[in-house]
Amino acid sequence: MVRCRRRQGAMVMADYVLVHGGQRDGSPWGKVGSPAPRTRSQCLCALLVQAREMESAQYGVCEEALIGNTENEQKLYGEAWNKAFNGYFSDPRIAAPLVRAVVDVVEASSPMVITDLGGGTGFLLSEIAGSMNPGNAARLVCVDEAAVQLDDCPDGIDTLDCTVENIERSQLTRDGERLLLCMRSVLHYFGESGLRPLLAHLRSLLEHGECFIHQTICIEDERDRETANLLYLRMDTGKWYPSVVGLTEALEQEGFRVVSTVPAMPLVLTQAELEERYGVGHDRMKEIRRELQGLPRSSALVEQEDGFSIRLDYTVMSCTATASLP
Repeated sequence: MVRCRRRQGAMVMADYVLVHGGQRDGSPWGKVGSPAPRTRSQCLCALLVQAREMESAQYGVCEEALIGNTENEQKLYGEAWNKAFNGYFSDPRIAAPLVRAVVDVVEASSPMVITDLGGGTGFLLSEIAGSMNPGNAARLVCVDEAAVQLDDCPDGIDTLDCTVENIERSQLTRDGERLLLCMRSVLHYFGESGLRPLLAHLRSLLEHGECFIHQTICIEDERDRETANLLYLRMDTGKWYPSVVGLTEALEQEGFRVVSTVPAMPLVLTQAELEERYGVGHDRMKEIRRELQGLPRSSALVEQEDGFSIRLDYTVMSCTATASLP
């Protein structure tokens, strides 16, 4: 589980560098005044931090406000996460499309390290391990920023307490080892402006031909997407949901080739679940509900006697790193 979040408009500096290949003063990836150039990955990590600091100054919000609803997220750690949302994230049948996509790549390319970014308690890696050929010797690495989540990982899975945006390849692989990255329900935490910098960072972790397999909320219907994004904006989550086409374009612009897309089971969340997870008061949610009702009708938003529910559509994308970085 990833607790980090980004508000829209947070990545001005990072976007500029990705487009122009250097900093605003024209200097290359190394930080101005630093004694030695840094790697592209290190600079992308620094830019994510810089953007957060810039936004803090712009909007007058403290650093803590940009980290997320930490106390509410922590309620869902460990066993509570496995039971949340009717067990969506701990149901092998629901995870099957993503697991199958990862195993297909493992069988075709034989990576030596399989890393789940934002992997929480290691559920996904456990499912992958159980679906691979018995003789497969790939190391399994679960990366998460919540130590209490990692403590629940089963034996046979290495753990790394680290944020997704700060992870380095050297922490995951030894020289010559092929790497496969997988991820479930993480990209939206970085917001609209943070998406491309995060994808660029993930691309910097991979060598040519290595794979990134992820399951991400992608809402293709424009009305459904507008409704979901307004809801999550008003709940002050910092999350943002793209379309399949939009995410595919972003991936390709940051050095990935999207090999396949497969739909996964949608996640349906009730008003009560949203209030609990994000710490939104009932009266405030009533105000948000009224605003959502003013939008063009969305099939994803279902009115109920005690509130509403929202459907979030998932897509599994299998991607490979292209020959050269953008």
